[in-house]
Amino acid sequence: MDLAKAGAQAASRTAADLAGLSPDASFFVYMNMDASTVDRLQGMSVRMMNPGGKPTPDQAKALALFGEVGRVETIGSLTFDGGMRGMNVTHVADPKKYIAACQANIQALKGGDGPSSVYKEVKIESNVENYRGLTFSHIIATLDFDKLAQLNPNNPGGAAAVKSMFGGETMNSWLGTDGQRVFQVTAPSWNDVKAQINTFLKGNAGIGTVAGFKSVRSRLPEQANLVALVSAQGLVRMFEFAATLNKPDLKAPGDLPKEPVLFGVSLTPRPPSGYEFHLVVPSQIGPIFEKGLVPLFQSITQPSKP
Repeated sequence: MDLAKAGAQAASRTAADLAGLSPDASFFVYMNMDASTVDRLQGMSVRMMNPGGKPTPDQAKALALFGEVGRVETIGSLTFDGGMRGMNVTHVADPKKYIAACQANIQALKGGDGPSSVYKEVKIESNVENYRGLTFSHIIATLDFDKLAQLNPNNPGGAAAVKSMFGGETMNSWLGTDGQRVFQVTAPSWNDVKAQINTFLKGNAGIGTVAGFKSVRSRLPEQANLVALVSAQGLVRMFEFAATLNKPDLKAPGDLPKEPVLFGVSLTPRPPSGYEFHLVVPSQIGPIFEKGLVPLFQSITQPSKP
């Protein structure tokens, strides 16, 4: 249980900042890890991208940089509705070193002939935006759709799915810091980035204002190394998006509640025995899945209209 021991060594604190993330997101996550755990998770992601096993020299260098940043405590949100949008706010001892590791990691996925090279081009514009005390660099990553098609030859619509998920042929992200925190925002435009930052810094317009968030969060441990909350409506939209790629005639689920209904999980290391796991699923989840997912799955099993 080495990972449990590593997680327990990090001084867990409350994940209160989750409440400031955009209520339009589908996934909300808090993580508190030490460097060795982050390094292992980064290594796992590289091995998933490259089934051959060993990372490339550039990937190995990026992983080594992550191993030097110390304890990482971060919150994040993500949605694929209308293109990928997400924000991570990270507390780390050396923000500049962490930003350098993030930039090296995405640069390591550029070009080459290996299966892990999913970007044709990565352009980094340093210190191009200043906003609310934060200085941002802009990362523009152009996807290699030919390579994506090769990675999954049995799914001819896979590359188109990725393009739809990102909202185009490029992934735009901004990395900024105020000297204490690192803001990493993925969005189609700078205006989208500012909107997410404003919601977070305002402090009274985020997901924390939603009754379902307050209810689920209060039933999870106050201190944990991992807390994740998922919007039931967001999960339905994600399945809808995946299903309509191959069956564009499918109808979107209707009449779902506008206010997000959330369920949540938490994970806390308890060495030497392992982890303590909590799951909270409110009863309101059932009607949303019944109304949103059941008709969708039924439509998937039916033949498409000629």
